[in-house]
Amino acid sequence: MAKSVREYELEDMLEKVLQIGISFSGEKHRSGLLEKILAAFMELAVCDLGVLYSLQGQTLRPELLIIKSEHIHEGRREDAGFLPSLPLADAHICAKAVRERRIINVADAASCTAYKTALWDGGRCRGYRVKSMFAAPVRDDEGQIMGAVCLGNALAGDGTVIAFHTFYEQILSAVASQAAVCLQNVDYAATIQKFLDSFVHVMSTAIDARTPYNDGHTRNMAAYGERFIDWLDASGQEWRFSEEKKRIFLLSIWLHDIGKLVTPRSIMNKCDRLGNNLPYIEARFQKIGLLTKIEHLEGRLDDRAAFDALDKLKGAWELILAANKISVLPEDMAAQIERLAGETYTDVDGTCCRWLTEQECAQLKICKGTLTEEEREVMRNHVVMTQKMLEQMVFEGGYENILQWASQHHELLDGSGYPRGLRADQIAKEVRLLTILDIFEALTADDRPYKPPMSVERSLDILYDMADKGKIDREILDLFVQSRAWEPGAEA
Repeated sequence: MAKSVREYELEDMLEKVLQIGISFSGEKHRSGLLEKILAAFMELAVCDLGVLYSLQGQTLRPELLIIKSEHIHEGRREDAGFLPSLPLADAHICAKAVRERRIINVADAASCTAYKTALWDGGRCRGYRVKSMFAAPVRDDEGQIMGAVCLGNALAGDGTVIAFHTFYEQILSAVASQAAVCLQNVDYAATIQKFLDSFVHVMSTAIDARTPYNDGHTRNMAAYGERFIDWLDASGQEWRFSEEKKRIFLLSIWLHDIGKLVTPRSIMNKCDRLGNNLPYIEARFQKIGLLTKIEHLEGRLDDRAAFDALDKLKGAWELILAANKISVLPEDMAAQIERLAGETYTDVDGTCCRWLTEQECAQLKICKGTLTEEEREVMRNHVVMTQKMLEQMVFEGGYENILQWASQHHELLDGSGYPRGLRADQIAKEVRLLTILDIFEALTADDRPYKPPMSVERSLDILYDMADKGKIDREILDLFVQSRAWEPGAEA
């Protein structure tokens, strides 16, 4: 039996509705989804005007306005040139449709007196005459109203304004429900995204609170990373980041040092070689000085011997203070410390004791920085802890890269990095970039008490030396230098 014209129209309409539903579900951004929703309503109803409202409390707020014949296509603005919000107490057709939870279809707005039909006073919108109107609430799958759609001026095939056919009411109502569910899902995703962002920043703040000496490290890295990515796009580089990938990469920066939450503060905040041991050495030296004076008073040391002993003690203490703070220990100073470690004194009980313990001597002889090898291993372990902590979180979709990128930022291309000793073919470009950002920020930082800041030029020299040795990616380093991402506004 041959199908009727109406049956063919219905099949075509159902096919359109299915395609619209697919397009809705594939949209991740709220603004893009609003565009698709209103465009779908106007396509199905074949009309010239469309307005999409969101329900906020007891007010309908206009989000999007389209008037095809006037070439008007505008999103929400806060000025008087846009549509006004509608209180639900108002008699406007859209407010009425929401309050009564039903579709309202008006053939001629000018002759309708049951409620306001005008988008603006006088039945006109910026001089545009609205005749036929259609308003429907937008409800989610639980029946909660999220907003409303208002359509105006349905069109016949010849462009004549006609009434909205009741045939479309049920179909448009179904599309409104689809739209609401998708909009709700996008809002849920945005809420979860905000929660994740806030969680990440709370964790970073907690790390900063434990390490007051480098509380700008992660923040600076994130700023450099964002400027660099924006520069890649602005300068038309082949390597670019989508907005979603950019956000995920920046999250990996914020999380790259999360393992420091379990690193002992005595190591993280160690601003000199001796750390907590300095007061014990000071007390010991004061004791040695008193014992020397007692020996002098008791006549076991003459004036010259006592003076020389106290002068030697003073010189040793000055050496200790200098070695404790110096950035890089010279070889001659290391030799002096080694000789000092061999000095002894006799305690009150007759015990022979050393001026310095083995541990104190080892700390003072640290060649560079403030940490011993044992302390460095503890510090390096923060990368392992970063991985263990992030493994407890569920990262899916593109987010699973956060675990890899954040936990590998100390790996080097020649396999000399840690903790896994990965080689170039095992290290992603994003990790290589993160590593460069991490090293550059550490070199140029001016808030580290254990080292002075390096100039940008000197820091880049060190990075290029590392690139020449095959430790970091030279191509990415070249791009980073071109971007000058360490300068505010560099991406412009």
